[in-house]
Amino acid sequence: MKTKHTYSYHSFFFPFVWDNAGKMDFVTYLKKVEESGWNCNDVRNFSEIDSDSVADYAAVQYFTDAAKKSLFGWNADFVRCYRSKRTDQNARYIIEKGKKSWNLRLLSIQLKIYNTGIGILCFETANDDACTLTDVKAINEYGRRIFPPYTAKEGCSRCADRLGIFVQNAEFCENIATKIPSSSLDCIPNFICQLLPSGVPIQSAIDDRMYISCLVNDAASFSFLKEYQTNETASQSLYELIFTDLEGTCSCPTQDVRETQLERVLYRRWLEQLSEDGTVCGTLYAVTRHSFFCMTASEDPLLPEHSFRAIYTPMATMVLSQRATILSLDNMVSHLSNGFGQKNARLTRKQIRTLQQLQGKHIGFLNQHMNIEVTCQEQGIELYEMLQQEMNVNREAESICNEIERLSDAANTANDNFLTILATVLASALVFLQPVAETVFQWIPLYYLSTIALAVVIIILVFKKR
Repeated sequence: MKTKHTYSYHSFFFPFVWDNAGKMDFVTYLKKVEESGWNCNDVRNFSEIDSDSVADYAAVQYFTDAAKKSLFGWNADFVRCYRSKRTDQNARYIIEKGKKSWNLRLLSIQLKIYNTGIGILCFETANDDACTLTDVKAINEYGRRIFPPYTAKEGCSRCADRLGIFVQNAEFCENIATKIPSSSLDCIPNFICQLLPSGVPIQSAIDDRMYISCLVNDAASFSFLKEYQTNETASQSLYELIFTDLEGTCSCPTQDVRETQLERVLYRRWLEQLSEDGTVCGTLYAVTRHSFFCMTASEDPLLPEHSFRAIYTPMATMVLSQRATILSLDNMVSHLSNGFGQKNARLTRKQIRTLQQLQGKHIGFLNQHMNIEVTCQEQGIELYEMLQQEMNVNREAESICNEIERLSDAANTANDNFLTILATVLASALVFLQPVAETVFQWIPLYYLSTIALAVVIIILVFKKR
């Protein structure tokens, strides 16, 4: 008799900004996190690996040392990994829409805090009961939206009526479909806010949707969907799964465009895999900007489950953190750039300090988080490159480098011009006043007078708020 396996796994990732204005340092925020019901879950060396866990051992062995630092806090001080104390065997992730409800097993609540000022909260869930692709599509769509993308008096049809968690015999849920935010700080549901340190405002790092990774173990559906190139119905259904559309609402109805999109996001290395008796037992991966999807028909699903959950999903989280950091840095650059089109505009002393912090954060991000190679395994390299490509990480990273460099050059030019003008005025004044100075200040050499005047100007520039 075959062992019953979990039908699907769904992990919802909420990337957020906790240091939007440079008002809190990394160590201080970590202390607040640890005071809010979180256990540090860093794997800092081999002695901390669960020796009985094949998945843990494989994950640590799979990645390069540089990648392990960003993924697991491996001998690193720029990221911390946490696991919530609030989950137990009764914990649930609750989704309700109309007359339908999905109570998923809440396997864990995990949190990663990065020194770049962003964090990623993850709800890892398992679906044992709703064993259809229609249910999987609904879970992914309703489970990931945290506020409506537009104003609708009757409520958003693509958001859950109730979404939240059940932990420690307490339920934290709210109606997402009618939650119309009044400000950017009002976009985050309470079931997320109550997990994070109070008194520290956070903002979504991306948009109204959480990033989702999903694995489905369904041999019959796999055999059907793998014919997507010749079967229109299979093509539409596969597109809905990958791009988190609801059943029957394929957001790309044009066939040739859909085919192009599918070919771009699909990873087909194990698609045609067969078992010893000739039956289908392959695995299909797909990568988009908002989702990481896997479907398997393996006779022993533990192998693809371990690979997807312990190796590939953490890799997707790494790329998600890269994208969130780039967007956060871009917002800071945009804020500092305001007013540069005005005449005689230059950065204030406070803005110069902010620019210096931004440059330091950017250098740290490039050195610590932008791993050139995460693994030596070919399939891992290919998936990592697909993840970065779909999230526009490399292109945006290059763009933010250019933006910060241009901003720094503009700031230096503006302030240098101001100093040049000031020095010219001072020199002219000294030449004009030389006869007066020689008459009135006969006992003071002129070069002493020039030195005193220059010192006064420097003091004014340093201490006066411009």
